[in-house]
Amino acid sequence: MPRRLAECRREWDSEENKDVVILHIVPRHPQSPSMSPYVLKLETFLRMHDVKYKLDHSIPMHPVTQKCPWITLNGEDVADSQHIMEFLLDKLSLTPKYDLEKNPK
Repeated sequence: MPRRLAECRREWDSEENKDVVILHIVPRHPQSPSMSPYVLKLETFLRMHDVKYKLDHSIPMHPVTQKCPWITLNGEDVADSQHIMEFLLDKLSLTPKYDLEKNPK
């Protein structure tokens, strides 16, 4: 596992993935976006804030905490969907793409 993690980390930290959130999740079912409510919550958050992200299925569980989902952003790992959202709000100074107060539809 450490060798595989090192190989994956080189890809995640590459110049191509600079400032791109790598969202690590279990593989999806062909007819469903995810079976996990935490993955759905996080992916909805990323889309509503127009954050550029890529899905990764190679290592779905965080190597230390064993939580899923988790993210990698510019070499930093964060696990737990709520912590991830707080981290991204702070790190990227996010504002929602859609204002639900003005347009509830």
